[in-house]
Amino acid sequence: MATRIYFNEVVDNEDLEQAFNSYLQDVNPDTEHDFIKMIGVSRLYAPVQILGAEFTSEADGSLSAEYEDGIEVQYQVIKNGNDELFFPAFTSQVEYDKWAKTSTAQGLVTSLLSFDQFSSLTIPNDQIAGVVINPFGQNIVLNKTNLQYMVDALIQMNQNATISLDETTTDQTAFAALLARDLPGNLPDIRTVWAVDLVRGDERTLVYVLDADAEDANAQFFAYAQVSDQTPEFSNVLNVSQIGYPRLAVYTPIYNNVD
Repeated sequence: MATRIYFNEVVDNEDLEQAFNSYLQDVNPDTEHDFIKMIGVSRLYAPVQILGAEFTSEADGSLSAEYEDGIEVQYQVIKNGNDELFFPAFTSQVEYDKWAKTSTAQGLVTSLLSFDQFSSLTIPNDQIAGVVINPFGQNIVLNKTNLQYMVDALIQMNQNATISLDETTTDQTAFAALLARDLPGNLPDIRTVWAVDLVRGDERTLVYVLDADAEDANAQFFAYAQVSDQTPEFSNVLNVSQIGYPRLAVYTPIYNNVD
């Protein structure tokens, strides 16, 4: 059965934009902390081209398409004066429209990505230099060093907030069936996948943890999960080394391809 992917969804980033503008106006430890904290819980607009798909209009104004063999998702990039490539990210539809008016690409739609997802797409990619937030407005350029700094800062913030692992409350049945069908042939380096919740106070977020040797396994799994409507909403893809096998051993994996 084909999976369905969604585009041109709308998100309210008022709190992020306020923190972003405060940081740009006065860079100091407090505004930096607030900006990083807000971007860590927000989703940004990413322009993409979908090749080989037919879109269906949804009641909320978004678009959807069935993801089948032959469909290709192309994330758009921009180039600086040194011919370096960056992923553009936008805090609002207004900021996205400023860029879209200058683009010659056909059939552009938007996909909502978290900061973790942008980082997962960018840091392992040798051809991408970083991410630019709001390139046609008050903007900030995040190279890979900046991105890793922010990733580490978010990890530290989360650690300070006392994060624990727990059984996920999200139904993984449909997604697990897709993994069993698709991973052996498409991502054979992934041996095991766990779905666990990171719990911080009253907040609970789903992450997928992989046992895999390939350096780009996390990015590949993220790209695979991103285009499936059977994928529950998740915040990150981690390697087992980042969590520790003893902590994961108490949880039943949703996928296991160990010979």
